[in-house]
Amino acid sequence: MPLVTPISRGRLAAAIFLVSANLVLWEILLTRIFSTILYYHFAFMAVSVSMFGLTAGAVAVFLSPPSEEKLTPRMGLLAGLTAAVTALAISVQLYIPLVPDADGATPSSYLAATYVLSALPFVPGGAFICLALTRFADTGTLYAADLAGSALSCALMPLLIVAFNGPGAVWAAGAMSALAGAIVLMQSHRRNAAALAIAAIALTLAGQLNVSQQWLRVRYRHNGPSPATLYESWNAFSRIIVSPYWEPKPFSYGIAPAFLPGLPDSAQLWLEIDSGAATPITEFHGDLQKIDYLHLELCAIAHRMRENADVCIIGPGGGRDVLAALVFKQKSIMGIDVNPDILYAANTVFGDFSGHLDRRPDVTFMVDDGRSALTRTDKRFDIIQASFVDTVAATSAGAYAFTENGLYTVEGWKLFMQRLKPHGVVSFSRFYFGCANWPVEIYRLIALGAAALRESGVKDPAQHMLLFRVERGMATLLVSPDPFSPEDVERAKKAAAAIQCEIALGPGICLDEKFKILTQVADIAQLRAAFPLDITPTYDDRPYFFFHARIRDILAGTGPEELGGSSFNLPAVRILITLTITVLALGALLIVFPIVWLKLRGATNASSEKDGPAALPLYFATIGFAFMFVEIGLIQRLSLFLGHPIYGFTVVLFGLLLATGLGSFLSDRILKTLAPRNHFAILLCAAAVITLAEIVGVWALQTQISAQIASRIAVTLLLICPPAVLMGFAFPMGMDLSRRANDSRAAWFWSINGATSVMGSVLAMLFSIELGIRITMLAGAAIYLLAAALHRWGAGKIQTRGRGTDTNASPLRTSRFPDGRN
Repeated sequence: MPLVTPISRGRLAAAIFLVSANLVLWEILLTRIFSTILYYHFAFMAVSVSMFGLTAGAVAVFLSPPSEEKLTPRMGLLAGLTAAVTALAISVQLYIPLVPDADGATPSSYLAATYVLSALPFVPGGAFICLALTRFADTGTLYAADLAGSALSCALMPLLIVAFNGPGAVWAAGAMSALAGAIVLMQSHRRNAAALAIAAIALTLAGQLNVSQQWLRVRYRHNGPSPATLYESWNAFSRIIVSPYWEPKPFSYGIAPAFLPGLPDSAQLWLEIDSGAATPITEFHGDLQKIDYLHLELCAIAHRMRENADVCIIGPGGGRDVLAALVFKQKSIMGIDVNPDILYAANTVFGDFSGHLDRRPDVTFMVDDGRSALTRTDKRFDIIQASFVDTVAATSAGAYAFTENGLYTVEGWKLFMQRLKPHGVVSFSRFYFGCANWPVEIYRLIALGAAALRESGVKDPAQHMLLFRVERGMATLLVSPDPFSPEDVERAKKAAAAIQCEIALGPGICLDEKFKILTQVADIAQLRAAFPLDITPTYDDRPYFFFHARIRDILAGTGPEELGGSSFNLPAVRILITLTITVLALGALLIVFPIVWLKLRGATNASSEKDGPAALPLYFATIGFAFMFVEIGLIQRLSLFLGHPIYGFTVVLFGLLLATGLGSFLSDRILKTLAPRNHFAILLCAAAVITLAEIVGVWALQTQISAQIASRIAVTLLLICPPAVLMGFAFPMGMDLSRRANDSRAAWFWSINGATSVMGSVLAMLFSIELGIRITMLAGAAIYLLAAALHRWGAGKIQTRGRGTDTNASPLRTSRFPDGRN
C-alpha cells in the first residue's frame, strides 16, 4: 500500500527542490573555497565529497528507515540539520589554522578535517532526498523537482557569490534547506516549522551582513595565514585580493640576473587570484622612463622583433605586459582578460595607482576569453602575446577544466596565426626551470607550435620558430606563419644579447637535440615513444596542456620527478590518482556495506525471493556511471564553445539538469503508455542521441563559435536537451522496475546510483585526459546501452516470475526485516 503522509505532492516537490538547490550550491561553492584555501586541483575533490555524503545519507536511510508516523518529523529534522550543518561546516573550516609541514605541503590531518567538514551537509541532505524519492509515489515528478533545484543553483551561484561573497553565499544556501524543513512541517508541526522559517531568514541576513562585517573570511591558505588585504572580490570563478608588494624592487618574470641589482625601486601591488596565481600592479603616472626597465623583460622580446605594432595581449592581468608595450611605443594595444574583476581592480579600484591604462587612447580592454574574442574579430595584429596565461585556479567546473585550455591547443594556435598580419608573431612565455633535463612545458609548447604550423601548410616548422630562454628559468617562444628571414635572425641575436638571454631554437639554431624531434616528427606515436613524459601537441578533444605525466607511469609507481621532469602543475597528477583510488574504495564500500551489515544481523537475504532480480543493482550502477561520463564530456566540450568559464559551467549544467528533470517529469506519464518490457528502448534512443550530440557538438564548435554569446547559448541548450531528456527517464525507469518487483531495497539502489556517480566523475576525467573528450562521450553512450540490456533482463525476470503489478505501491516497504520488524 502507498504510504499516507500529511505532505502534499506539491509541498514535497518544493521542499526537495530547495534542499537540492542548497546541496548543489554547497558543492559548487566548495570548488571556490578549495581553490582559495588549498591548491586549485583540490577543487575537483568537491565532486567526490558531495556524492560521498549523499550516498552515505542514502545508506543511513536503508539501514534505518523511519516508520510511517515518524516520516514527516524525520524529514523536517533532516532539512533543518542540512541547513545548520551547512552553516557550521563553512564557519569551522575557515577558522581551522593551516600550518604547512616542513616540506611546505598541506598536512594530511588538515585535508582529512576538510574532507569530513565538507561532506557533512550532504549526509542529512542526501537522507532527505532519498526518503523523498523512495517513500512516495510519483518518483518521476519528485526526481524532476530534485534536478530542477540543482539546475536553479547553477543559475543562482554567480549572483549569490557576488552578493554575499564566497562564505556568505554558503549561509544563504543553507537558508534554502531551513525553508524546506518549514514547508515539510507547516501542516503537522507548525511550531517547528515557524522556527525553521525564522532560521532561514536569519541565515540569509547573516550572510548579507558578512559582506561588511567579515565574520567569515579566508584566514588561512595552503601556505599559511592569508595576507592583509587592501581589496577583496569574489565572482563565479575566482576570488581576488590585492595586497602590498613586499619588496622595493619590481617583480620580474624574465629579467636576467645581471640586471637585477641595477633595477630602480618601484612601488607595486600584488593581485592574487585564488591561492595559486598572481599578477603585479605597477605604479605608473604617465612617465615611461620610470618603467624603462621593462625593456629587459624576456616576455616582451616580441616587441624588439616587431616595432610600431598592433598588439593583442591575452591575459593582461595587472597591466605589466601593457606597460611593456607602451615602453616600446607600439601603435595600439588590446588587452583581453577573462576575469572582469581583475580589470576592475587594476583600472578602477587602483586606477590612480596604475595610471588608468583603460583611459589611454592607444589601449583598449575587453572582458572575454582570449580565443573566443579573437574568433569573433576581423582585426589583424602584428603581435599576439600570452605570458604565463594560466591562472592555476579551478573554474566552477573543477580542476582540469581550465579557463585557458583553449589557448593551448592546435586549433587555438591556428586561429591565432590567422589573426596575424604578414610577418606577425605569436608570443607565448612559459617556465623553463633553469634548463632542466625535461623542461616539459617548453617541449610541449614547441610540439604544439609545430603541429599548428604543419596543419597550416608549413613543411619545416623550425624555420618559423624562435625560442629565447633566460638563466632564471623561463622561455618565450615566437611562432609565425611566415618563415623568419635572415634579417629576423640577426635582429633576434641582437635582442638576445641586449637582455642577456640565448636563442635556443631558430632557423639554423638548435641547442637541444630534442627540439629537432619536436619540430621534425609529425607522428604522435613516435613523439610518445621518444619522451618519458607526455609532450604531444594538445587538441580541443584532449586539451590538457599542463598534464604531462602519463597515468600508466603513475600507476606503475614512477613519478614525474623520477622521469626527469618537473612542473608547477604536476602535484595535481598525484591528487587525481589518489582521489581515484580513494573514491573507488569508498564507492565500493558504500555499495557493499549495507547488504553485508544487514546479512550479519540476519535482516535480509540479497538473493531471496523478497528482493528483485540481480539486474536491478547493476542497472542503477550503470546509469550512475553513464550520466557522469556524459555530464563531464558535455561540460568540457561546450565550455570551449561558449568561451567564458561561467557560461561553460552554468549553461551546460543548468541545461543538462533542467532537461533531465523534464525527462523525469515526463516519465511518469510516458512509461504508463509503454509495455514494461519495452521501456529499455528509451535508453537505446538515449545512447544514439548522445552519440549524435557529440558529432553535432564538434560541428557547432567549428562552425558556430564566432556567433554572439546569446546564439551560442541557444545552440548549446538545443544540443543538450534531446539527450538529457532521454537520460532523465533512466532513474524513474529503475524505480518503476523496483516497484513492480516489490523490491525492498530502493534506498540501497539510490545509494548505488550515488556511489557510482562518485566513481564515474573521476573515471570520466581519467578517460578524458588519457583518451579524449569524444571517447568519454561515446563511453557514456555505450554504458547506457549496457543499462538498456540490464533493464530488459530485469523486466524479463520480473515478468517470468509474475511479480508485482501494483505500480502505485511504494517502492520501499516500511519494514526491512523478513518478519516485519522495523
